[in-house]
Amino acid sequence: FAREINEAKQHRGKTMKKFGTTLMIASILAIGCISAHGETSVRLTETLLEQTLTEVDKAVSDLDIAAILEHFADEAVISTTDAGRPYVPTRSDSKEEYAAVLERYLPMLESMTLQRLSTDYDISPDGQSATVTAQYENTERLKGSLHGDEKNSISQISVFRLVEGRPRITKLDITVSLKRDAGPQLPLYGKTLMVYPVLMGKEGSPDDDGTRKFGVLIGKNLAMLIEEYGMQPDLSTEGPGTITSEDSLAVMEEKFLTFLDGEKVESDYSLFARFHAGPSKHGPTTKRICVILADADRKVAWSGEQTEFPEEFGPMHAFMSVIGSVHFISDLKEPDWENRKECAGPFAKRMLKQLGMPSAEEYEAMEKRFEAARGSFKEASLTIYPFRIWKQEEGSTEGAEALAKKLNEAGIFKSAIVAEADTRLVARRDPDSPGQPRIIADSARDFRKYLKEHPPATDYAL
Repeated sequence: FAREINEAKQHRGKTMKKFGTTLMIASILAIGCISAHGETSVRLTETLLEQTLTEVDKAVSDLDIAAILEHFADEAVISTTDAGRPYVPTRSDSKEEYAAVLERYLPMLESMTLQRLSTDYDISPDGQSATVTAQYENTERLKGSLHGDEKNSISQISVFRLVEGRPRITKLDITVSLKRDAGPQLPLYGKTLMVYPVLMGKEGSPDDDGTRKFGVLIGKNLAMLIEEYGMQPDLSTEGPGTITSEDSLAVMEEKFLTFLDGEKVESDYSLFARFHAGPSKHGPTTKRICVILADADRKVAWSGEQTEFPEEFGPMHAFMSVIGSVHFISDLKEPDWENRKECAGPFAKRMLKQLGMPSAEEYEAMEKRFEAARGSFKEASLTIYPFRIWKQEEGSTEGAEALAKKLNEAGIFKSAIVAEADTRLVARRDPDSPGQPRIIADSARDFRKYLKEHPPATDYAL
């Protein structure tokens, strides 16, 4: 579960990151294209450009995707850069790709207010093309956001020209920076944090042992991730058992503080969260999130509640929303997702060791061994065992044969053959650690043991 969360966050970092809605929305704020009809004698002027920018601002506020896209030339390229995350590569989208992004992310906006601070025009002598540089400040609220509004500073350069007598955007470069409030932020960086079980249940259903046990697992993963932002977390397996799904946030706060009064808490902060889930056509969806962060004096330092979400806002989104909100209201530093070492903190190492998981150093060593071995594959032989299919007794020989055929045709190995025997290995799910990384680690150990007892005649086995 932790690896899936981190990979989702890392993928978001590589492709969307805080591009997410912010950059994608930002890139449509000043697409200075003229909607006037006319012949080739049409000339671009500051007046026309100003009118267009005003119209586009309105289209953005109305979340009108069709009105936005009609201003782009078919060959338009939209580039977005996050100034606050230099390790995130600039994203470049074609018009078609950009349309898909808008269709996916605009509905996640609850509201947005734009303010254009300045506009500079550079119109070609013949009036057939122009470059507009605009500075914006926007305030937006995302559905599913616990911490309320976000403010962004946006600088963008719009290049447009007349296409068949009508102005169309051909290139748009946007640079966006998240602006934090001028007020004080919670001093969380470097502070100790006690994380209590993160309960996730269905509305109206009482908590049971399964809910509490899974809450410990979610709390463990939350602690491992928030450690990467700069806190020093620990985990308690016992939480405030009196809090129910029907309680208001205020009642939850009172019960949590009462619970802390009876605990020997030595950390700087304590965190409790509760998710309520429900069904949807996309699978489990989030219905409610409540988060309470208390300080060492047993007072609420921050709390948040959200009850409105897009339908596809699942438990994973809720989990990341808690992390993002605590980061937003504090001085925590977002990790360098491109270059960080996964689960390298003291708490994460301790948890992985308790679970019998490979350490970050072991994973790194595996990757190095694999990279070193790749150069020899063309001269090596490979045995492929029948694929093990979840909950099926027989392995898939057909799958192994298909892969062997493709590898041989591609010349990746000197020879790839299918094993005559099925390993009969069954993936085991530990109820205390049911995530896929644990299943993969246990399966790898089982396969290694099998190969020692039944060594193949080839250089490699899969």
